[in-house]
Amino acid sequence: MDAAAKRYTGPGHRLFHHTLETAVMFENYYKKFDVGLSHQARLEVALHIAFDKGIINGLDLALMRELTKAWSPKKKGSRIF
Repeated sequence: MDAAAKRYTGPGHRLFHHTLETAVMFENYYKKFDVGLSHQARLEVALHIAFDKGIINGLDLALMRELTKAWSPKKKGSRIF
């Protein structure tokens, strides 16, 4: 495990070194389920790469998370546990 991966607290982040090859692997895996999901997976790995390289910081990620929540359609009757 490299030093960049050690700063993550979740076990999944420690298992993968975020590279373009990882992004393609996730994209191909999720393509079996849904094309949109595969595209989202590739973009998420790209965000992790940018974060690891210091191109974006935690505040940028928090802003992106809030914008995604605001733009996402609300499902009626759904609850988050």
